Amino acid sequence: MPTWGHLAATAAKKVAGSHKARDLAMRTAAKGAVAVGKMGAKHLGRTNDARQQREPAHENHSQRERAYTYAREVNGKLSEAVFAGSSEKHFVVWKLGEPVKAFPPVEGDLASKSELAGVTVVDTYYAPAA
Repeated sequence: MPTWGHLAATAAKKVAGSHKARDLAMRTAAKGAVAVGKMGAKHLGRTNDARQQREPAHENHSQRERAYTYAREVNGKLSEAVFAGSSEKHFVVWKLGEPVKAFPPVEGDLASKSELAGVTVVDTYYAPAA
């Protein structure tokens, strides 16, 4: 009487010789690899976002690069401003004539900031190519 191990080995040999079984295994492995890759990309994205949030605001060079990257992503323009209560320069990203995001971040609604009231199209510029 054959043992379970012997039966499993016999079945494995038959599956290994089957082109259909190997094709199915390859497709399954590829789908698994894609799923693992997506999970890893999400994790890296969250890790990078968390690191950027911890980044000290006084690192103006880094803030400028983040503003440039965001402006290129949204096809927006940039301006620079110093807001009341802050001594550091902020990079403001504009989209369709409206301020959408500041680097480093600013409390409150950007559109209502008096420091941005006088900014015109002439005062804004596109981010340089990466």
